[in-house]
Amino acid sequence: MPATESTWRDQKKLHTLFAITGSVLFVATVWMFLKDHNRQWKVYQSKADDIQITADEWKEQHVETTQTQLAHEDLQTQLLTAQAAAIDPPLYAAFKQHVGE
Repeated sequence: MPATESTWRDQKKLHTLFAITGSVLFVATVWMFLKDHNRQWKVYQSKADDIQITADEWKEQHVETTQTQLAHEDLQTQLLTAQAAAIDPPLYAAFKQHVGE
């Protein structure tokens, strides 16, 4: 069989068909992204995310407040214990001597 330069199908028609189908696929892809982006539930999902973030922040603040209150109570207990304890006489005498009495 002799080799020829001719092709089985017309190349110009194939290029035109490829350009048309490529354009249709591009338009379909853009349309799909737009439809997906504009779904109804996305507004509700955004609001739900905001509510969840706010609730998480409130929980963190609650934990921090509880820890601060416990630390305050512990310090208050230490203060009352220190105030109720008697003064060590040698330390008191050293203090009086240092002050100059």
